[in-house]
Amino acid sequence: MTVQPTYEIDAPVMNKEVKALWLEALRNPEAKQTKRYLKTEYGNCCLGIACDLATERGIVSVSEKVAGFLFFYSYVDSDGVRHTADAILPNSVSQWMGMPSNSPYFTIMWKDSHKDVYLTSLNDKDGMTFEQIAQVIEYVF
Repeated sequence: MTVQPTYEIDAPVMNKEVKALWLEALRNPEAKQTKRYLKTEYGNCCLGIACDLATERGIVSVSEKVAGFLFFYSYVDSDGVRHTADAILPNSVSQWMGMPSNSPYFTIMWKDSHKDVYLTSLNDKDGMTFEQIAQVIEYVF
């Protein structure tokens, strides 16, 4: 008899329309993946793909290249102040997506312990491809 480990996943419920758009964009074979920054001249991280979708819808704007290779997303928050982001989601994008955090994550709970899993870590540290990250998003969120 095989005993399956029991665990739970705790994750926010993402806006379904945004999720579908994001999954499609992550699975686009033209998408180029980078690490550490939302957008560079070489491509995007997984969160940068979401920022590009938000840019297309007027939620944020993207800067000209900075430092020769990097782009910033800018937005005006509810406080009326213009902000920029280059490594985590702008507040306006996380709100549009239905995410309570600028660095989306989910929690795996097993027995008496838990582990927070950040999408940025899957992209930057764990080396997952956009397709693999899309599968996680599809299953978890």
